[in-house]
Amino acid sequence: LTCPCCKLFTGAVPIIVDSNIPEINADIDGCTVTMLPLKYSCLSIYCWYGHQMDRLENLGNPRSHILHAYVSLGFGLAGAVGLSIVGNFQETSLLVVHLIGALMTFGFGTLYIILCSHASRKHLHSPQWLWVLRTILASICLVSLVAMFLFASLCGGIKKLPPAKWDPNDERYVYHALSTTFEWVMAFAFLCHFLTMTYELRDYQLDPV
Repeated sequence: LTCPCCKLFTGAVPIIVDSNIPEINADIDGCTVTMLPLKYSCLSIYCWYGHQMDRLENLGNPRSHILHAYVSLGFGLAGAVGLSIVGNFQETSLLVVHLIGALMTFGFGTLYIILCSHASRKHLHSPQWLWVLRTILASICLVSLVAMFLFASLCGGIKKLPPAKWDPNDERYVYHALSTTFEWVMAFAFLCHFLTMTYELRDYQLDPV
């Protein structure tokens, strides 16, 4: 949220500058920047997994639902790791690693939200408004995922480096803008999905170790 607000009120976007640092070293040193979000993402995913397992045990659901919970946890954690990768390795240095991280984040993240939406409706008997909201968010993520990669392929991928230097007069700039727009829509839907977890986890406490 910081970047859009700064852009709106000051006209500038805050970035981490490492112009005098070798690209590989900059990526490695920048790992600390996304470690905290990675930890919180994994914590949220694991806490909701714990809630899911508690509910399944109390409801006496079949083993297939337990397996569903394991698969959901795996996709969620893989998406969180992908978020760290895509944030640390930029297109300007390690393009292949960046694209792998993006695929993990958006691909596995979308699958995770779809599985959570299904579990909310079929396995956990969540309130109707909750599973309907999650289903809507899952649909938004799926449509945005397809649209993002479609328009990215139409714009020819990364036209030049750094990617931020795209000019509105460039050929196929519209496709690039649409791809970026759907990427942000999907990211916002991800955040909204995590916010829905507060309804179920509001009374949970972490036991001291």
